[in-house]
Amino acid sequence: MPVTVTVTNTLDCNKPPLAVAKKVVNNTGGPLPPGLGFLVTVTCGTTSPQPLTLIDGQPAQMVPNVGFNSSCSLNEAPPPPPPPQICPANLVPAWSTAYSPSSSVTIANLPVTVTVTTPLDCNKPPLAVAKKS
Repeated sequence: MPVTVTVTNTLDCNKPPLAVAKKVVNNTGGPLPPGLGFLVTVTCGTTSPQPLTLIDGQPAQMVPNVGFNSSCSLNEAPPPPPPPQICPANLVPAWSTAYSPSSSVTIANLPVTVTVTTPLDCNKPPLAVAKKS
Protein backbone atom coordinates (compact mmCIF):
# COMPACT_ATOMS: atom_id res chain seq x y z
CA MET A 1 0.00 0.00 0.00
CA PRO A 2 1.52 3.35 -1.00
CA VAL A 3 2.22 5.94 1.66
CA THR A 4 1.95 9.67 0.97
CA VAL A 5 4.52 11.91 2.60
CA THR A 6 4.34 15.68 2.47
CA VAL A 7 7.56 17.62 2.87
CA THR A 8 7.48 21.37 3.44
CA ASN A 9 10.58 23.49 2.91
CA THR A 10 10.36 26.93 4.45
CA LEU A 11 12.62 29.73 3.28
CA ASP A 12 13.05 32.37 5.94
CA CYS A 13 13.86 35.70 4.30
CA ASN A 14 14.16 37.75 7.45
CA LYS A 15 16.36 40.74 6.90
CA PRO A 16 19.31 41.16 9.26
CA PRO A 17 18.68 43.70 11.99
CA LEU A 18 20.76 46.62 13.09
CA ALA A 19 21.31 46.68 16.87
CA VAL A 20 22.21 49.96 18.58
CA ALA A 21 23.73 49.91 22.08
CA LYS A 22 24.64 52.73 24.49
CA LYS A 23 27.69 53.08 26.71
CA VAL A 24 28.23 56.08 29.00
CA VAL A 25 31.72 56.64 30.41
CA ASN A 26 31.59 59.01 33.38
CA ASN A 27 35.12 60.34 33.93
CA THR A 28 34.04 63.12 36.31
CA GLY A 29 34.01 61.22 39.61
CA GLY A 30 30.52 62.59 40.30
CA PRO A 31 27.25 60.66 40.02
CA LEU A 32 24.98 60.71 36.98
CA PRO A 33 21.25 60.17 37.42
CA PRO A 34 20.15 56.60 36.66
CA GLY A 35 18.18 55.97 33.48
CA LEU A 36 19.61 58.96 31.61
CA GLY A 37 18.24 58.76 28.04
CA PHE A 38 20.17 59.65 24.88
CA LEU A 39 18.39 60.26 21.57
CA VAL A 40 19.97 58.59 18.53
CA THR A 41 18.42 58.84 15.07
CA VAL A 42 18.98 55.96 12.65
CA THR A 43 18.43 56.34 8.91
CA CYS A 44 18.77 53.30 6.64
CA GLY A 45 18.55 53.57 2.87
CA THR A 46 15.45 55.48 1.83
CA THR A 47 13.44 54.73 4.99
CA SER A 48 12.25 57.46 7.33
CA PRO A 49 14.61 58.31 10.18
CA GLN A 50 13.92 56.20 13.26
CA PRO A 51 14.49 57.83 16.66
CA LEU A 52 15.77 55.61 19.48
CA THR A 53 16.16 56.56 23.14
CA LEU A 54 19.17 54.64 24.43
CA ILE A 55 20.03 54.10 28.10
CA ASP A 56 23.41 52.99 29.41
CA GLY A 57 23.40 49.39 30.59
CA GLN A 58 20.14 48.49 28.83
CA PRO A 59 19.98 45.90 26.04
CA ALA A 60 20.67 47.14 22.52
CA GLN A 61 17.63 48.37 20.60
CA MET A 62 16.88 46.70 17.30
CA VAL A 63 16.11 48.40 14.01
CA PRO A 64 14.29 45.58 12.17
CA ASN A 65 13.84 44.86 8.47
CA VAL A 66 16.89 46.67 7.23
CA GLY A 67 17.40 45.74 3.58
CA PHE A 68 20.44 43.76 2.48
CA ASN A 69 23.35 46.02 1.54
CA SER A 70 21.54 49.04 2.99
CA SER A 71 23.69 51.84 4.31
CA CYS A 72 22.62 53.08 7.74
CA SER A 73 23.75 56.27 9.44
CA LEU A 74 23.46 57.10 13.13
CA ASN A 75 23.43 60.52 14.74
CA GLU A 76 23.26 61.25 18.45
CA ALA A 77 21.48 64.46 19.47
CA PRO A 78 23.27 66.68 22.00
CA PRO A 79 23.24 64.79 25.31
CA PRO A 80 21.22 66.07 28.27
CA PRO A 81 22.96 68.62 30.48
CA PRO A 82 25.03 66.99 33.21
CA PRO A 83 24.12 67.60 36.85
CA PRO A 84 25.41 70.86 38.35
CA GLN A 85 28.66 70.64 40.31
CA ILE A 86 29.56 67.23 38.82
CA CYS A 87 33.07 68.56 38.14
CA PRO A 88 35.57 69.99 40.63
CA ALA A 89 35.91 73.77 40.91
CA ASN A 90 37.30 75.58 37.85
CA LEU A 91 36.38 72.71 35.51
CA VAL A 92 33.34 72.31 33.26
CA PRO A 93 31.61 69.08 32.15
CA ALA A 94 31.80 68.18 28.46
CA TRP A 95 30.18 65.29 26.59
CA SER A 96 31.69 63.72 23.47
CA THR A 97 30.40 60.92 21.23
CA ALA A 98 32.08 57.99 19.48
CA TYR A 99 30.55 55.26 17.31
CA SER A 100 31.92 51.72 17.05
CA PRO A 101 32.52 50.45 14.47
CA SER A 102 31.34 53.69 12.78
CA SER A 103 28.44 56.15 12.54
CA SER A 104 27.76 54.72 9.07
CA VAL A 105 27.46 50.97 8.48
CA THR A 106 26.36 48.67 5.68
CA ILE A 107 24.05 45.80 6.56
CA ALA A 108 25.22 42.73 4.66
CA ASN A 109 24.07 39.20 5.47
CA LEU A 110 24.71 39.30 9.23
CA PRO A 111 23.25 41.45 12.01
CA VAL A 112 25.33 44.53 12.81
CA THR A 113 25.72 46.14 16.23
CA VAL A 114 26.78 49.76 16.63
CA THR A 115 27.77 50.97 20.09
CA VAL A 116 27.35 54.69 20.75
CA THR A 117 29.80 55.67 23.49
CA THR A 118 29.35 59.00 25.25
CA PRO A 119 32.13 59.98 27.66
CA LEU A 120 31.64 62.81 30.15
CA ASP A 121 34.84 64.62 31.08
CA CYS A 122 35.79 67.62 33.20
CA ASN A 123 37.72 70.16 31.14
CA LYS A 124 39.22 73.58 31.65
CA PRO A 125 36.72 76.23 30.58
CA PRO A 126 37.37 77.87 27.22
CA LEU A 127 39.56 80.93 27.33
CA ALA A 128 37.63 84.15 26.92
CA VAL A 129 39.41 87.14 25.43
CA ALA A 130 37.93 90.61 25.71
CA LYS A 131 39.24 93.81 24.19
CA LYS A 132 39.34 96.78 26.49
CA SER A 133 39.00 100.21 24.97
